[in-house]
Amino acid sequence: MTKTLLVVAVVLFVTRAQAAELRLPPSARTLPAAIAAACPECDTTGYTPCGSPDVQWGTRFARHAFQGTPPRAYLPTFTMTGEDFRTLARATDYPTLLTTLQTRFAKTRLVVIEKAFENARVLPPPTTVAVTFPAPLHTCIHESDRPWTCCSDCKNECCEKSLGSPTVQLSWKDANETLTFHYSHTIGVSWLSRKSARGSVRYACLTDAKGHLRSNAAQ
Repeated sequence: MTKTLLVVAVVLFVTRAQAAELRLPPSARTLPAAIAAACPECDTTGYTPCGSPDVQWGTRFARHAFQGTPPRAYLPTFTMTGEDFRTLARATDYPTLLTTLQTRFAKTRLVVIEKAFENARVLPPPTTVAVTFPAPLHTCIHESDRPWTCCSDCKNECCEKSLGSPTVQLSWKDANETLTFHYSHTIGVSWLSRKSARGSVRYACLTDAKGHLRSNAAQ
């Protein structure tokens, strides 16, 4: 029994460790160093990968990261997982929660990757940070173990359908484009929009782990 549990634990650990890697193609071996020169803390902070709806951890990041015209990929630096967000909200009084979220997300940097991983730029912290956390939802979940859900029957639950949903919205200006990262604590609901005179492109973003860039050339 003990051996079985150990095997399961090892499998889960390896899966999680691999999932947090964002594998780059061999041609991008100099990219991490270029980003580090512009943002020394970015790799330690980690990244939230964005891309097409098929974007994922591992090698599927590089394959699905580039979108739009001209093709670009984006990496907001990591702030927290949805689980971290919910834990913070349950344990923190309302005014402190809003201030804490504002402060943490205001430190976000945005890495802009161009030309099939040949070039990268790091934008300054966002020009706007908008935190929305409905007070009725916080009253329901604060220092409580009541289920926090989006549901149809809200009698014994803290239901976002009736109490409202928290969001964090960060915006940057990059030349003639406006980039907006919409963070949600719910897996699969975070996204980044890229808007210009050409139109709008939507990138799906993964917030369930802290990602780190790794070059395939190092394997």
